[in-house]
Amino acid sequence: KYSVLSELRKEYYVPSCFSVVRSVLRQCTHCRRFNNRFISINQNSYRDFRSNPSTIPYRNIFIDFLGPIKVRIKGEPTKVYLLLFTCMYSCAINLEICLDLSVKNFLRGFQMHVFKHGLPSLCLSDMGSQIIAGSKIISEHLNNEKTKSYFDENGIKTVQFDQYVKGCPKLGGIVEICVKLVKRLMF
Repeated sequence: KYSVLSELRKEYYVPSCFSVVRSVLRQCTHCRRFNNRFISINQNSYRDFRSNPSTIPYRNIFIDFLGPIKVRIKGEPTKVYLLLFTCMYSCAINLEICLDLSVKNFLRGFQMHVFKHGLPSLCLSDMGSQIIAGSKIISEHLNNEKTKSYFDENGIKTVQFDQYVKGCPKLGGIVEICVKLVKRLMF
């Protein structure tokens, strides 16, 4: 654009020449191909859970809330939320129903997930306040001396919690895809 503008201004005066040059260059097929932006490839180094995944489903998970969703409970319209567990290995999705966004309901949903699929080794989540508070409660319980000794005796790894900001490129976009998929299927 700027080289064309400089050559044009040497010979002619065109009012609002920047917008005129821009509109002409947008219409030109050769200029669009030449000036098109490069495709940026995600060049972040993959995390260990992506490059060397555990072959056991739900060992590395991402947790997020979805909702509210209107349902009828005993004939009364009620809002509920879905606690979404995404397996980072198989992209499988487990949904647990929560009546509200409290820490108590998060802990109940996490407990139900552990009953069904076992204790995960890595839990990733966004910066949701109830998820952060619930992960602190779980971590404090698992750092208890009795719990640590039981885990060491039976060869069980403790849970590691990591939080990322929404849309973090380090996760590779798998989480946003799964959330959109569930929303599309539900609504």
